[in-house]
Amino acid sequence: GREGVHYGQTVSSEGLGGVDAVVLMCGVNDLKHALTGRTAAAFHRELRVVVDEIRAVTGDKCWVILPGLPMDCATIFPPPLSYLAVYGSDLWDQQKEKMSDVARRVVFVSRPTLEVMRATVGDDKPLTSSDGIHPSEWGYAAWGDHIAVG
Repeated sequence: GREGVHYGQTVSSEGLGGVDAVVLMCGVNDLKHALTGRTAAAFHRELRVVVDEIRAVTGDKCWVILPGLPMDCATIFPPPLSYLAVYGSDLWDQQKEKMSDVARRVVFVSRPTLEVMRATVGDDKPLTSSDGIHPSEWGYAAWGDHIAVG
C-alpha cells in the first residue's frame, strides 16, 4: 500500500503514483459549531476550498467522493436529540450534494440507512463504537461498502 498523506504535507499526485479518488468524510465536527453561528452556507464555501486543495494535489482527473454521514447509527443522543442530530447532519449533507451539482468530478453518496448497514454486516455486530458517535469497525465496513456501491 501507499504511505499515508498527512494534513499539511505537500505531495504531488505523481509522488502518490496517481490518485483516482479521494473520499472526504466531513460534516459532523462542522455541525457541532452550528450553535456558535456556523452556517450550512459557510460549510459549503469551505468545502469548495477543500475540494480545490485536493485538486491542487491530485490533479483534475481525481474524483472527490462526499459521503453522507450515517448519523442514524449514533447512540449517544437519546430522542429527541437523535432526531435533531440526523436533521442537522442532513443539512450539511445537502451542502455536499450541492457541491456535486456544481463541481466537476465530485460525487455525493447519500447516507446509508440502518437497514442497508445491517444487511451488510448482520444484526449481531455493533455499528457504533463504545463512544456512541463514531462507527465501529463493522460500522465503517458497512459504510465503506455503501460508499463503494454508491
